[in-house]
Amino acid sequence: MVGANSYGILAGYLGIGTVTGNTASEKRLPDAATCGLQIIRFWLDVAPSDYWFRLTYSKFTQDNDHQAYFTALDRFIADARANNIRLIPVLSSAFDQWTKTGNGDNFWQVGSKTNLAFKQWTNAIVSRYSNNSSIAWWEVANEPNYAAKKGLSRADTPTLVSWGQDIYSYVKNIDPNHLISGGFSNTGNLDIAEFGQLNKPFDIASMHIYERDLYNLELGRLVFSRENAIRDFIQFYSDYSHNVLHKPLVFGEFNGDLLTPSPWFVERFLHYALASADAALIWSWEEGQPTDHYLVSPDTTPAVVKILQQYASTTLKTS
Repeated sequence: MVGANSYGILAGYLGIGTVTGNTASEKRLPDAATCGLQIIRFWLDVAPSDYWFRLTYSKFTQDNDHQAYFTALDRFIADARANNIRLIPVLSSAFDQWTKTGNGDNFWQVGSKTNLAFKQWTNAIVSRYSNNSSIAWWEVANEPNYAAKKGLSRADTPTLVSWGQDIYSYVKNIDPNHLISGGFSNTGNLDIAEFGQLNKPFDIASMHIYERDLYNLELGRLVFSRENAIRDFIQFYSDYSHNVLHKPLVFGEFNGDLLTPSPWFVERFLHYALASADAALIWSWEEGQPTDHYLVSPDTTPAVVKILQQYASTTLKTS
């Protein structure tokens, strides 16, 4: 599958504005459908800042049955269905803000006040959409292994693994109909053992990677050609996911610096990703300003959109 991230798209439906950029949320799905994109990944708690999380969570807690929040989310899901787009809802991205809701109890500690508050959120959302075919799969977090290394809510790998095992079981118990991914990213190394530990509890293995990081990591493997670096990196994680973890691999975020003249990296990444992995989602669809390095839109990056359209139609024909 070929898809994209539009991480703050739900904010428009919630009536709290657009996180970045000026493209209305309601316009993004038809634009994605025209491009041929099959899947959109977005954040249910609309982080990254405390400001956006506060507005989102206030909407969720506005009434006892969360109808203000769900009315907006229902409309968004209906629009996705109308445009033949499936969704990857990410349950958590505002880890430090969640910790604050639990009076400082760390987000990653199973059984903490924060953990229980997050599970109430998770239960309300997942149970409502457990039979909804517009949900491609659930993702429990956005780059938790990266966030836990730098945020207020810190955790080591064993803690993240325990949290992942617990939240996977919790979501699967509510909704046995959908697959679940962890949302993990590269954190500056090629530690395949850590990748395996983190992804083992989940149905789908996940990896995020960007152009500069990919090249730097592959230099450590003495791969100097940029073409070979892209192929080697993708093959490295694909082989491990398929042959050791026995799971599909989704590159949940990827992109190159789109302010450069050529979208070569995007084309080559899709070429190799769709040959050996299972899905690739570009960052980020009509989310951002024209000067952002990773903004993808028909108006700002038509050459990139043409490449996405080409590969999306290819995968549709062969799926």
